[in-house]
Amino acid sequence: MAVGAVTHPAFEFGTSFEREHSPEEFDEVLRDLDEGFVPTVAIVVPDGISWPLPAYELAMLTVSWAEQHLGGRVRVTLVTPEPAPLSLFGTPASDAVRELLRAEGVEVRCNAVADVVSSTALRVDGTWMDAERIVSLPRVTGPRIPGLPSDTHGFLEVDAFGRVAGVDDVYAAGDGTSIPIKQ
Repeated sequence: MAVGAVTHPAFEFGTSFEREHSPEEFDEVLRDLDEGFVPTVAIVVPDGISWPLPAYELAMLTVSWAEQHLGGRVRVTLVTPEPAPLSLFGTPASDAVRELLRAEGVEVRCNAVADVVSSTALRVDGTWMDAERIVSLPRVTGPRIPGLPSDTHGFLEVDAFGRVAGVDDVYAAGDGTSIPIKQ
């Protein structure tokens, strides 16, 4: 079985970055940037997300887009609960990513658990942070396939080899499994 996960917004407010399913939401953020309504954007990695790489790509692409279209008049802040930028890749990679983000003008707030409380404000570890637009990665849940074991979040329970727990001759791969890294 090759199963995908189900995405849903992590917060009630702001824009959930689900480019494949609803590209118009982020296009609206870019239009607002282009029209000068938005000088600050927060890119948020929700607590519990195990694959934060898309947030880093989004922050860098937003800065690059703003540079090309607006001469760089946009401030982008990446808010993540990780202890260091992309820490799952190890210290040397994390240090390189931190330097790259700094050089491109992306502010990074690590060890930061965000709560998006309105379309333009979020609390980060109890401190208010203003942003004219807030974009977050979506949360993912498993597909809960009837007849196959799943964990409390609906992900198919698999071992390190992709074998579905307790079911003979069934293997699973993809974001819908209990393997922690999700794209």
